[in-house]
Amino acid sequence: MKKYVLIASVLTFIYADPVFYFSPGIQIGVNSTGNFFFSSQITIGAIPFERTGIILGTTFGRRYYYNGGKFDSYGYLDGQVCLVGLLGFGIGSMNRTASRTYYDDSGVLQQEIIKEKYTRYKMWAGAIGLLSYDFINSPSGQHNFGLMGVIPVPFGETNF
Repeated sequence: MKKYVLIASVLTFIYADPVFYFSPGIQIGVNSTGNFFFSSQITIGAIPFERTGIILGTTFGRRYYYNGGKFDSYGYLDGQVCLVGLLGFGIGSMNRTASRTYYDDSGVLQQEIIKEKYTRYKMWAGAIGLLSYDFINSPSGQHNFGLMGVIPVPFGETNF
């Protein structure tokens, strides 16, 4: 599925006269295990055809879950499609690299590197203020509900 979204995006840029934009955003929310989270992100994308209402984008972000007195940090990358600027969905990945330090049976200090990678599906509704939901197949909470604020800023030549 991810490769089809990428292929469609590339073909759109080749055959269309898009309006480009970037959109910084912040999000707060809670997941299905009750953990609070906040995210910061930037989306870079295009409105490929003026009259269709389809908006394409790629989002880079970082999410922080409050978990047991500390914050766990994950990076994410998503491809997304938005319809009429009000309803959107996306698919991507969320990952982190963490380390765990422990003493083995002989009393020697060991460090283990843990790499986690999860597929992320997201949906949202709204314009500048959005309601969001994402599903991440993660043991720390699969369902994530949030409020997000974004500021879409066009750049380059606009055709409106």
